[in-house]
Amino acid sequence: MPTKRYEWKPVDKAANLLIQSLVAESHLGYTGVEKASGGAIGYNRVRDLCLGLKAPARLSEFILICNVCHADPVNALRTIIDITEGKPYIMSVDAISDDVYADAVKYYEKQEIKFLKKQAAEPKGLSRETSLDRRQVTDDEIADTISKLGKPDVGLAAYHGDHKLDDEGDDAA
Repeated sequence: MPTKRYEWKPVDKAANLLIQSLVAESHLGYTGVEKASGGAIGYNRVRDLCLGLKAPARLSEFILICNVCHADPVNALRTIIDITEGKPYIMSVDAISDDVYADAVKYYEKQEIKFLKKQAAEPKGLSRETSLDRRQVTDDEIADTISKLGKPDVGLAAYHGDHKLDDEGDDAA
């Protein structure tokens, strides 16, 4: 199973939008496309193509989905080129009301919410290193802390307790 991450180019994103629209307009859904293709393309792959996950569509997958959804591959390719050039593409009302489109919208909304939460959690104008190193500790402070730990009345809490034994193993530390 390949683990390569793909960089989606504008053409890939346009193909993703068109495949999503074709599947939604056909009202087949992911399972319907899988069954209509005779198992040549699986449910998970159709879902990944419609949601824009993993790898972009291969030409064979694109043509297969066009045939299953009764769309002309040549016209579909022209539409992809038009979308890539910035021409508007409007999905049909059937596509917008279909579950496939709704799944994609929900997925992208979740991704946007995750992104916004991550952005809000990061301190503004500070990198992680600067937010952790706001206070520089001097050598004198370090030496003072070490000398305090050497005194008998001051120590780390982990070294003291009834359940801890001293060096000889008979008395509590």
